[in-house]
Amino acid sequence: MKGSPLDRRPASASALVQRLGGRFSVELGIKLDKLAPDELFKLFVASLLFGGPIPHASAARTYGELSDEDLLSPRRLLRRGWSGVVRVLDKGGYARYDFKTATKLLEMSTALLYGYAGGLNKVHDAAANPVDLEQRLKRLAKGIGDVTVGFFSANCAVCGRRPNRSRRKSC
Repeated sequence: MKGSPLDRRPASASALVQRLGGRFSVELGIKLDKLAPDELFKLFVASLLFGGPIPHASAARTYGELSDEDLLSPRRLLRRGWSGVVRVLDKGGYARYDFKTATKLLEMSTALLYGYAGGLNKVHDAAANPVDLEQRLKRLAKGIGDVTVGFFSANCAVCGRRPNRSRRKSC
């Protein structure tokens, strides 16, 4: 993705979404048109990676490595295990934060599988309002913060997915 808008790190998730016209997911091949659970998980993984303190080009490479290794589902991440996830993160260039990020990915996957039947749509459905949704997303794993949640929420909002709204628009 050399020379892409992902090479430049914006000040915030909302600045990134704004610069890319609200369709950051397109750059990564994430299809949010139907808000399928597997695509939302991919977006949340990307949000977690891009929310970290590394260059966006490294986060994009790391996302690509996770995709190439078929690790963009909670079950597959958990099956690979901590050391396997660390190796993939290292390969993508996430080396300085690989241990912490692997732990976060596995903790988040466990929380989704056992607390929300594996899907971020279930997190959304359980939320009473936007603030509750943000808090639930942050509680999926230690270290998930405002940038990760902001990036994820901004991309979902582009598709019309917000708490307490049953109508879904197509992206």
